[in-house]
This record gives sequence, C-alpha cells and structure tokens, in this order.
Amino acid sequence: MKSKYIILIIGILSIAASIYMIINGQSITSTITGFICGISLLYSSYELSKQQMNNEKS
Repeated sequence: MKSKYIILIIGILSIAASIYMIINGQSITSTITGFICGISLLYSSYELSKQQMNNEKS
C-alpha cells in the first residue's frame, strides 16, 4: 500500500522537475527522459491501485 504512494510522489516530482527544467531553458531532449519516466511511474501507481481494487472485490 505504501509503495503505491511512494511511486505516485516520485512520478509527480519527476514531471514537475522536467517542466521546471524546460521553463528554465534546458533543452527538451535532455529533459524528455525524466518526463517519460515520471509518466510511467504515474501509470504504474494507477495500475497498482486498480489491481488492489480487483483483489478486494474477489
């Protein structure tokens, strides 16, 4: 249960850091990896919560 929230927080911070770096003038090519990793972490936290809900229904 805790891991879902940790993954969610890290994903949000990664996306925020990528956006901050783009606003400050960093090139998009150097920040796109962090942005994609943040999105994948958000998606994995969504899948974890969906899996937990399915387990509770069973």
